Amino acid sequence: MKRQIRLKEWEPGTKRVMAPPASLIELSDGSLPPDSVNVTISSDGFVCDPNRPEEFESRVIVMGDSVVECSYVPEGKRFTDIAEKELRSRGVSVRVENAGRSGATILQLTLALQAKIIPMRPNKIVLMNGIIDADAIQFASGLWSKGDYINPIEEEKVGHPAPKKLPELDFTARSKFLRLFADTCRLFEIDLVIATTPLRDNDEYMERYLAKNGQRNIRVEAVNQNTREFCSNNGVKLIDLDKLVNRDPQYFYDYFHFNPAGAEYAGRLLAEGLVA
Repeated sequence: MKRQIRLKEWEPGTKRVMAPPASLIELSDGSLPPDSVNVTISSDGFVCDPNRPEEFESRVIVMGDSVVECSYVPEGKRFTDIAEKELRSRGVSVRVENAGRSGATILQLTLALQAKIIPMRPNKIVLMNGIIDADAIQFASGLWSKGDYINPIEEEKVGHPAPKKLPELDFTARSKFLRLFADTCRLFEIDLVIATTPLRDNDEYMERYLAKNGQRNIRVEAVNQNTREFCSNNGVKLIDLDKLVNRDPQYFYDYFHFNPAGAEYAGRLLAEGLVA
């Protein structure tokens, strides 16, 4: 297999019918609908609502991981769909693109920004990621680890040793990539907003989740704090969705993925933050 840089996106122009696998439903809290949903991918590789208005005057691209992607939320009701509808209800002629892709790290999103997003000349980019970053920062190889999600290079998946764990979390590379992402947007005159990832508060479900996932909550919360500190220190607008959603369990089907109610609520909060 020839090695190549990995572009985290859906295959442009495709349509799929997807239902959450039984394993995911079993891991959820019961609020993940088992029904199949349509997933329509635009010619630019974005998850989209095929019934959205064609005309728009400005373009916002929301980049992130599976939290942004909202694969198992019905079309027209995903996080970004709701944000667009809310903005249009306020008289803003806008297209809000969903550039979420499961497993995307800040390194991979920076590559996508440079290779794919800049030529589109969006008016604004919203960056919201951190779940897989939270896994990467515990390893010495960090964002370059060879795991299925983390590796920024597509290559054979055999013969790679298990990554070495660090005694403490290392945010050095993530902070530098945030800076590179922000500086790239400034250089190409694209307005950047960064959002924290909303997380679920401790409840009976989270006790079961953490029994299987160790200290992942500590790592993900630390990534959100890293995001807050970066925005504060570098003059980047922050929409602190984690605090705004207030970790209410009714909005999630697991620790961090939105159920339909969460996608609607967070989408309205995003729209509010964009016009504030």
